[in-house]
Amino acid sequence: MKERLDTFMEDKRTPLDWYIAVPKASRGNFERALKASTWGAKQRRQFMDATVGELSLGDTVHFILGPRWDGEGPSPSGFPRIPLDQYTVWADEIIGKVMSPVYQEDNPIWDDDVYPIRFRFSVESTNTGVRLTPDTVSDTIRDATRRSLIAQGRAIPVAGKVFSLNDALRQVFEQFPDARRQPFPDHPVARLIKQQIPIGLQQVMDLRDDRYVVLSSVGQGNWATVPWVAIMDRQRGGSIQDGLYVAFLFGAEMDRVVLALMFGVTGSSDIPAKANRQGLAGRIQNLRRRLRLGGTTWRLDNDLKLADKGVGSQYGRGIVLYRTYAANALPSDQEWTRDLREILNLYQKSFDFMNSDMPTYPLKAPDEAVLAKDPPAPYKVPFNLYEAHSRVASMGYQIAIEDLLNVLLCIEVRPFVIFSGKSGTGKTTLSRIIANLFDWHYESVAVSPAWADPADLLGFISPINQQRVDGALSALLGQRYDEALLCLDEFNIAKVEHYFSDFISAMDGGGTKGFWGPLAGLQRLTDQGDPLTLPRRLNVVATMNFDDSVQSITPRVLDRANVVEFDIARSDDLIVGNAIDWSPHEQEAPFQWPWARAENPKDELSEEIIRKLWQSLRSSRGQFGHRVAQEIHQYVAIGLPFAQVLGRTTEQQRQGLLDRQIVQRLLPKFHGTASSRDIEALMQLLAVLMESGGASEVAADRQALIDETINSGWYPRTALKVNQLFNSYTEDGYASFW
Repeated sequence: MKERLDTFMEDKRTPLDWYIAVPKASRGNFERALKASTWGAKQRRQFMDATVGELSLGDTVHFILGPRWDGEGPSPSGFPRIPLDQYTVWADEIIGKVMSPVYQEDNPIWDDDVYPIRFRFSVESTNTGVRLTPDTVSDTIRDATRRSLIAQGRAIPVAGKVFSLNDALRQVFEQFPDARRQPFPDHPVARLIKQQIPIGLQQVMDLRDDRYVVLSSVGQGNWATVPWVAIMDRQRGGSIQDGLYVAFLFGAEMDRVVLALMFGVTGSSDIPAKANRQGLAGRIQNLRRRLRLGGTTWRLDNDLKLADKGVGSQYGRGIVLYRTYAANALPSDQEWTRDLREILNLYQKSFDFMNSDMPTYPLKAPDEAVLAKDPPAPYKVPFNLYEAHSRVASMGYQIAIEDLLNVLLCIEVRPFVIFSGKSGTGKTTLSRIIANLFDWHYESVAVSPAWADPADLLGFISPINQQRVDGALSALLGQRYDEALLCLDEFNIAKVEHYFSDFISAMDGGGTKGFWGPLAGLQRLTDQGDPLTLPRRLNVVATMNFDDSVQSITPRVLDRANVVEFDIARSDDLIVGNAIDWSPHEQEAPFQWPWARAENPKDELSEEIIRKLWQSLRSSRGQFGHRVAQEIHQYVAIGLPFAQVLGRTTEQQRQGLLDRQIVQRLLPKFHGTASSRDIEALMQLLAVLMESGGASEVAADRQALIDETINSGWYPRTALKVNQLFNSYTEDGYASFW
């Protein structure tokens, strides 16, 4: 369980100097802070350091106001994430004395937000036009201002002991053998591994919170044979059980530490694990070949053995590359930084290789025993997921293979899907790509803010001449297409429940004939002009943006759709250059849709979990009924057979599918002013997932439960989203899903 970092320094310490960069956009907030003699942040960690603890009464704080580039020429690319020897800025400085411990209070001071984590200060002096250059200011101070600016105003100390990874690892080697003889986890080394090292790594390596998460474990219920600390990409890393991450692994004898790029190996111990091992070995060999690591000092074997028994004895078979460091010959902190930067660079390259091409290794067919355990594939026509993903990549579109499968499953279960995210993140483009893959007619309609009635889509009878006036869908409805995909672009720019009401009412009304039932507005138009009909199979993708011009989405709509979020996690994901040239791809042979609607696959284990989820959410805004329960179950059941294709066990695939469905079907309704009942329901949901993930116990404290779920690696998307909802509720009283 996590404890507050203000327990790090139990003895009195020498007062410290802290540097806080205040960007130009926050200058107005700082003027209000001066009047109130109070500065604030959203999270307590903004005023903490892994080594010295929390900003305290008597410390000195240097506010660096509006730091901006002061070197020759234009600001360098990536500023302020540039080498320290190039960091040259100009700023104003206000020096203050800290007059209170850090405290929490919600009374309004600033206009844009609450910033409840605060400290009081008195102004000591003001310096205008300070130049922070190598010739005028020490590297320590310049680095503190640079790191604070990168970390969005985090307080950085410049006095006292700087976090040393070398020293922290030495303490683990010295203390962990004694810890094993103490009650779990009542030993300072647990706090060192679970708190100080992760926070220290984030600080010294400038690991952005929105990109990386640092996880760690000293065991669950009992001390681990092989404790570990892992750095994982939030968006693409997956889970600790089967994802890809960078890890520090401590030998069972505490004689060495291994820095490794590795896949998770813990998962279900049932027979399908054999197929998982085959797929895992193939992924590792393929990745080693693509990374071209010949001649480097990284080792490329699976001979590493960190323990004789337990989970730790299996870690070696998940390793792509590694280096071993003896406990009595650890490198310097500078060398650690060099090695970490190198392996993190290889880590990010790995995603490009895994997501861009078909694998070069053969996928071995499972033996009969495996087939007896796994459910039969619910589709009858051939469908090569890797080939489909390769075609999407050849268009220049970046998407992980698991994300492509997720979109296809969403469309199969309910052909009304919402793509949400910032403008320009590829939502509309992907909808057209999906139509191209399966040779569906593609129709894109830009929703108008003036739309207020189904007639805007379907058309209407003029009261003047009794003639039919076409709506936005007249071309689609009049051509008798067999299969089509309709993209409603920016569909929440108008009130969805008004102009889309006929479609909402028609959902699930088709019986055995299809998904869509009769459209009331369409039937009224059949007597005038050419007949209008829906395509036999109509798939609707609605894109949703977020700004001041859009309308909110009600639970009535959210209850009827998967909400798939789009984001750009890093610069390499940007599609830069020419737009997609569609003409060559329109002539390619289409794929067949891999599922048949008449089939009804089953999965008893997911049924049990879904019932428990319903119980946990029944008294909150997240409560759901038969329809959602059935569709979540169907999504999981038809997605399970892809476990072997993706190199996973059936249990790992089941958890991954449920993880996505909880975020896409259940959590979007937790948006708006939240009640204590809603927050309690979210905690109950995490408790259900921890139980299904095999946790030995569930924490009573809410934040501790969230932290435990995140650190466990089970259901990572759900854990991070619940953490986001919980933080926004506790800080603002408003749960913000988006």
